[in-house]
Amino acid sequence: MATVKSASGVTDKNGSATNQENTPTGEGTVVASKNGSKYHLPSCSGAKQINEVNKIVFASAEEARAAGYTPAANCKGLY
Repeated sequence: MATVKSASGVTDKNGSATNQENTPTGEGTVVASKNGSKYHLPSCSGAKQINEVNKIVFASAEEARAAGYTPAANCKGLY
């Protein structure tokens, strides 16, 4: 399940609170903005521009694609 990391806790893409204490981190994760349509590797410049309250962390690129996101063209390593 994708999560939105915010200052007030962790919610899913629809804003509902989840029981997770931590969002997935480390290798294999990708991030997206709940307001956008692209996903990025956490090290990409586009990922660093996403406001923390809008950030969604996916466990994998496959999970991001299943949620309707597409890879950012300028993020090397996603293709």
